[in-house]
Amino acid sequence: MNRTAKPQISTTISGSRVILISLLLICIIGILVVSCSPQPVATPTATSEISSVLTPTPDQTPMVTGLETMTIWIADDFSPNHQVEALQLINSRVEVFRKKYPENPVEIRLMHDLLNRLSLTSRAAPSALPNLILVDQQTLEIAALKGLLQPIPMDGTLFDESKWLPEIIQTGKIQDTQFGLPVVGDSLILFRKDTNQIIPDLDTLISSGDRVSVDLADQDSSLALSIYLSLGGSVEDGNGRPMLDEAPLRSTLDWFRKGRESGSISREQNIDPGKDLIWSRFANGNLKWWIGWYSDVPSSAVSNSKESKLPAIQGEKIMSISDGWYWAFPNPDPDQKKLSDELVEIYTQPEFLNEIAALSGWLPVIPDQVQENLILSSTQMKPDGLILVTIAQILQDSVLRVLMGESPELVAQQAVELIN
Repeated sequence: MNRTAKPQISTTISGSRVILISLLLICIIGILVVSCSPQPVATPTATSEISSVLTPTPDQTPMVTGLETMTIWIADDFSPNHQVEALQLINSRVEVFRKKYPENPVEIRLMHDLLNRLSLTSRAAPSALPNLILVDQQTLEIAALKGLLQPIPMDGTLFDESKWLPEIIQTGKIQDTQFGLPVVGDSLILFRKDTNQIIPDLDTLISSGDRVSVDLADQDSSLALSIYLSLGGSVEDGNGRPMLDEAPLRSTLDWFRKGRESGSISREQNIDPGKDLIWSRFANGNLKWWIGWYSDVPSSAVSNSKESKLPAIQGEKIMSISDGWYWAFPNPDPDQKKLSDELVEIYTQPEFLNEIAALSGWLPVIPDQVQENLILSSTQMKPDGLILVTIAQILQDSVLRVLMGESPELVAQQAVELIN
């Protein structure tokens, strides 16, 4: 056996290994070079960043822009039919503040789901809370009970109660503490089509047999509640629990019975008829009378129709429950209080309050001798929210039962037993 060939074989193999190792090293170096090379990175443009800051969506958490920035939140369901004009009016008044305090910019934001945003901001970023908010009566009450609003001292130093109608300034109180300054008001009215006929009382209205439109789907049962309260009914007992008095409730339901028997009020015609249908009935002369909220009257119907406060019933003056919109103060920062007070002072001047009422289709809240203010002077506060929810549902069900032919006496008795 020739052993001298082994070294030659070994040398050949070693040379192959060198070649392979060299190739591997070349590949590895190439990979490392490529991976270490700088790669292009997409950078946001300045335009997109600025745009996102200047045009936040209503659902975004408000940006903290500094303690000097004054912020106003307006619920996005304010004056939906005239919102652009109303916002323009509000913004125009900001210029008065800006001229006096040029170092304090003012931002006005239309907010969706304002109450929820207010609650979230109070927990996550209290310094971003707005200086002022414009909210309806229900939101005002809920926000105050949740501790999201600051009480307003009505001591005459800045906010004087005499600026508003006495009946209306009271509606901004929650549990005897002022939390809201009225901006516009609302009330139930008697709306009539092209007639100068004087209606002395509600019994006369339904005795003629003329059709009367009443919103029986109203979740607050506003008409029945207004009649019941005006007849001396109570909705809350000494312990703060909901209650009903049988006698005034029976009288309230009896009025609906008379309307059913005369043909003036029917269940079928008044279950959620829709505002458009009501006004088309007025336009073609098929409907002469309507009882509803002033804010629901379209501007097109005012020219050939007339409105008045609700007439008396059984010799008693009817005090309609009221509704409205209010300025309120969420921001607790004492360093901003003076500026917040100055800002709201601009928005509670009589000329502004009259303008915003006329523009938004609501009632003015300041004393005057015009007809609109006479309507608001015959109003009363809605019951507290928790009481109202319970009472309104029972009243609504009771009215519908009477319009279907049941006895007011029996229905009233059963309603009192149910709630008491």
